Amino acid sequence: MYLIYSQSAVFEQILDAYNVQILDSKGQLLLNDPKVHQGIIESLEWYAKFFQQGYVPPDAVNWLNPDNNRSLLNRGVVMTPNSSLSIPAAVRQDSDTYRHKLGILEFPNKPNGKPMRYLVSINEIVLFAESKNQKVAKEFLTYLIKPEIIGNYLKTTGGRYLPVMKPVWQDPFWTNPADPHLSTATQTLTKGLTRPFYIVQNPAYSLVLEENVWGKALNRIVVNSISPEAADMAIERIKQIFDEWQ
Repeated sequence: MYLIYSQSAVFEQILDAYNVQILDSKGQLLLNDPKVHQGIIESLEWYAKFFQQGYVPPDAVNWLNPDNNRSLLNRGVVMTPNSSLSIPAAVRQDSDTYRHKLGILEFPNKPNGKPMRYLVSINEIVLFAESKNQKVAKEFLTYLIKPEIIGNYLKTTGGRYLPVMKPVWQDPFWTNPADPHLSTATQTLTKGLTRPFYIVQNPAYSLVLEENVWGKALNRIVVNSISPEAADMAIERIKQIFDEWQ
């Protein structure tokens, strides 16, 4: 767990676990709803307890992006969220560690007992309209997105990211029970219990993640013992971002 961009992504999962909805189906903010406001406060305070009660290393407040991976692989922590399969991919060549010493778990059910949803992001390809090599770029992308090509590419990268094309899922590479990490991730993400991040509903929310608004709020609670003011500051900043975007 670490107080940077990924920290915000983890907090988004916590909000979803407690059914705290930030945007409606039209991408409009719901932050003026008293229930949403209180849900954000309670979710931040719940998450902060992991730090306050010693379940998270004190220096985690200064971790950079790879430090949760590094701490787990160096056995400084026993568990960490991993938004891709970067941790098992790092030790894939060590069969004993990969298959027997490193585990993977699905999220537990929500507090209300219902299954947890998983927030997913999909990497996209951008081709600028003014780029000089439009024809070559389009030819390459046409080649790259063929199921057999993109499938082999993802396999070669060690399965760090999972495919989105249904034909690629048919490859037993992704469902082989002898591979505990890939098979578990595949089973988890093909249950249908997923939703995209709020940036799909409103691009303004991308700045919320870019500025790490939730991570900064958590930092204020953990380091400065400011709560519930930390939640109020985060809410006001999100409102400001959306106002400026419009």
